[in-house]
Amino acid sequence: MDTPTKIAPAETAAPAMRAPKTVTLKRSKMIVVYDEDYSTADAIAAQKAAGKDTALFSLYLAQRIATFDGARLSMGDIREKIRGRDYLSSPRRSSAMGTTRETDAALG
Repeated sequence: MDTPTKIAPAETAAPAMRAPKTVTLKRSKMIVVYDEDYSTADAIAAQKAAGKDTALFSLYLAQRIATFDGARLSMGDIREKIRGRDYLSSPRRSSAMGTTRETDAALG
């Protein structure tokens, strides 16, 4: 399966987060900071980048609104570094799709 080449472009210098939330992913121990109050523009750009592959929406959104161990990651890096249960319980999925008890438990 080829890695998508589309990128949901984010501004060069990320704007200050209005409602930053920090979580540590259980398996990778990666520290993720994301903006719970992300802009509509970020959601629209992620939706456009995902196109018909709606399963990629949360990854494109994460690319725009989150830092991973203090760095912004490319789509390829996100897909490579966040795997399995870390992806399924990641804050971008819970933020974009509504929080569930399973997500809350996975995030601790």
